[in-house]
Amino acid sequence: MNVFLRKFLVSSLILLSFIAVDAANRTVSTLSNEDITLTESGEFHITSSTTPFLNSSINITHEDAWVFFDNIKPSKVIRDHISNIKINGAALINGSNARVAIYAHGTVVMAHGVDYKPLTVYTSEQLEGESMQLEIQTYHNDLKSFDKNIESFVLKRGYMATFASNRDGSGYSRVFIADETDLVFNTMPSILDNAVSFIRVFKHQWVSKKGKAGWDPNILDGTTYYDWNIDGNSSNDVEYAAIRQNGGWPSWDAINNKQDITHLLGFNEPDRPDQSDMTMATMIAQWPAFMKSGLRVGSPAWSSEYNSVRDGGNLFDFIDQCDDLNYRVDFVALHCYWVKSPQQWYNDLKYVHDRTGRPLWITEWNNGANWTTENWPAGNRAYNDANALKQLNDIKGILEVLDTASFIERYFIFDWVEDCRAMELNGGLTKAGEYYAANKSDIAYNSRNEVIPSWKFKEINLEYTYSYVNNSITLSWEDSNGGLSKAYVIEQKIGDGEFEELATLDLSSRGFSKYMLTPSTSIAGQVQYRVKAQLENGSFKETNTVSFYLTSKENFMEVASLNYSDDNYNVCLFSGEFESSPVAIMGATSNNNSSVNGVPRIYPLLPYYFEFSVQSFDYVNDNNFLKEEEIGLIALPEGVYSDGAMEFQAKKIRGVKNYWVDVIFEEPFSSVPVVMATQYSKKNANSVSIAIRNVSTTGFQMKLKAEVGGSVSSSENVSYFAATQGTGMIDNKRVKVGKIPAAVGGIARYDETYTKPIIFAGLQTSNDELASVVRVSAKPDRAYYLLYKKEATAGSTTIAEDELGYMIFDIASGQTAAELVRKAQFEFFPNPAKNHLNFNFEENTKVEIVSMTGQKLLVGEVKNEFDISELSAGNYLVKVAGKGVRKLVVMP
Repeated sequence: MNVFLRKFLVSSLILLSFIAVDAANRTVSTLSNEDITLTESGEFHITSSTTPFLNSSINITHEDAWVFFDNIKPSKVIRDHISNIKINGAALINGSNARVAIYAHGTVVMAHGVDYKPLTVYTSEQLEGESMQLEIQTYHNDLKSFDKNIESFVLKRGYMATFASNRDGSGYSRVFIADETDLVFNTMPSILDNAVSFIRVFKHQWVSKKGKAGWDPNILDGTTYYDWNIDGNSSNDVEYAAIRQNGGWPSWDAINNKQDITHLLGFNEPDRPDQSDMTMATMIAQWPAFMKSGLRVGSPAWSSEYNSVRDGGNLFDFIDQCDDLNYRVDFVALHCYWVKSPQQWYNDLKYVHDRTGRPLWITEWNNGANWTTENWPAGNRAYNDANALKQLNDIKGILEVLDTASFIERYFIFDWVEDCRAMELNGGLTKAGEYYAANKSDIAYNSRNEVIPSWKFKEINLEYTYSYVNNSITLSWEDSNGGLSKAYVIEQKIGDGEFEELATLDLSSRGFSKYMLTPSTSIAGQVQYRVKAQLENGSFKETNTVSFYLTSKENFMEVASLNYSDDNYNVCLFSGEFESSPVAIMGATSNNNSSVNGVPRIYPLLPYYFEFSVQSFDYVNDNNFLKEEEIGLIALPEGVYSDGAMEFQAKKIRGVKNYWVDVIFEEPFSSVPVVMATQYSKKNANSVSIAIRNVSTTGFQMKLKAEVGGSVSSSENVSYFAATQGTGMIDNKRVKVGKIPAAVGGIARYDETYTKPIIFAGLQTSNDELASVVRVSAKPDRAYYLLYKKEATAGSTTIAEDELGYMIFDIASGQTAAELVRKAQFEFFPNPAKNHLNFNFEENTKVEIVSMTGQKLLVGEVKNEFDISELSAGNYLVKVAGKGVRKLVVMP
């Protein structure tokens, strides 16, 4: 073959090699005499540490076609070899059209430009619905239509993303790292499904485990370092880790604005007064700020994990508290200046890993230190052959553990120790330092040790407020579960019924939530509310129950049977608003907790609502209510009432003190009434009872009584209700009024026609100076047992006999005065009438015209004709003393 032909063939072969394409998923020592284009995803590895290219080049045109220099650092690739690499045909410019990153002890090159957005989120499962791509570093805390609306995502390989349920990065948060392949979540992890309000994306670096505590990590060929500060920076060859050194420094602004970091270390040696010297309470209080950075966070590093900080607690206690509080801790930082065998190193590290459930960073370590108590070397700790050999052999054994234990993620040698332990001396490396620098550790992050935070659901506290302006109840609760509740179900319970669903609030209502409702005037008694939060697994967590009470109303009087189980104030709403503050009387308390004695008190008393409490006497040491108690209520306008058979008066007295005051009835009664009284102020902090004596047809005397040894420091306001004895009706409610002489108690009975009785009882005399109350126990034979109970401060003493008064109301609805009308012993005509009525009395007789609510309108002495021309059209009652009551209709 002639020379010309041979040269032609060789040239042709070379030309053919230059047009080869698609060399993905290939490994070469040196790329020789090839120009290749990577058009598909895959990995192209070059293993030479000196000559990666020989008359060759690579053109990367696919974002998932990666070029690896297995044994050349990024700085050298950038300095010496990027001219051999093009990105879509253009020259490679790191940080502009490409990313050159650390990969173990080598480099990886990706066609990821400065605007590359590695995270795509979707509003539907299976990567469907609306989508949005998110760039790195930015605090994505205003996701707009994607807020709480992300159901799937793709995170490209080489990046890290932190998702959190609260917009500030707190709440539930989880770090995702796509280290070996793209992370594709066709369905979100259940706890984050439709719960994400915060995202921050970072570049992931494939640093090796080996690092250095302090400055200039390159001298030991490490790929990671930290410096107890925030002033360091990541470089092409080394990733910098930031630290919050102590409770006040570095600042959160400095940390949160730091670029090219992915990890944040916790406080340095909080158990030492010469270091961060933190309390557990302060560390825990500050930990949410770590999470808000979006960075992957590591625990504080105790000088010894078993030491306690000033207010108590070691490393394990800290982790336990964070777990209880749902605070994210991604890895545990340790300081290990241990002089132990390699097996002991492994055993102790494995224990910490198992106990905490986290991978470990050993952020300071050496084979002992000058401040430790180990006994090597005895005497001379200089750098000599014997010491150097021991340190070398010990370091080899320790590194074998650190490099092979998968749960060890990073380790940082500490070099400021005696010369015998040094890695560097006089500008050069020691024998141990040479070994450490030459050691090729594995890639730090291992997805098998990924920490997936759990969530312990926190209690949600439910409260309510009543608005008089729009007659509404607003339920409110603050859900501290990081926005993880999927829905809220509002439930209502009336009386002894079951809880029933009122409404379900959708996902947009999470966080601080409110629900407004209008109390129904068609219901009465205790009304209870609770909220059930739906969890990610479909189960429900109930809040506490809040309750208030609604009275029932027929015309002018409002009544209720109330329950209480503590001495706090309870809210009761009037079904209909009074024109002014009414007279409100509380009944006798039940005796279900016999040792918890107290006095009913109302405050405030307003036209539309009141609050009530049964305030225990001071001598009651144990206010433990084992059962609910019951108490009745009537409320009505001040005034004089009558049904023809009975007479009633309701009045309020201000300024009642600890001495007897005379109370004069607005009108004299025809017979001596029974008087019930309730205070509607709370000027005295201690419990005081109301005493009554000398009840007559024209009035009575009243004062306040304190416990023995106590005092009445201020006057109180008192409502009273007086009624003549007998049976009758007021506002369509049957009532029986009577008296019982008793030193201890007595029986008050009612007949079978009472379907919903409540009882009021009180002393009508004051033969004993002790503060006293009357309690009642319902009996099965339509009777109440009235128990006269004095306060017990003075011990066991004989109680003088007093007179107990009682009133039993039937508060059931639907009662009528028809029977009383039919039994009236007089006649009049016409009916309906217009201007006058005609009677056939033998002599002048007192006649009263009252409204259907019992208010007196006309009174006269009548024998035959009675002028009613002042009355407007409507229904009225005509009452004649001793003869009953009849209904009157007045025509227009």
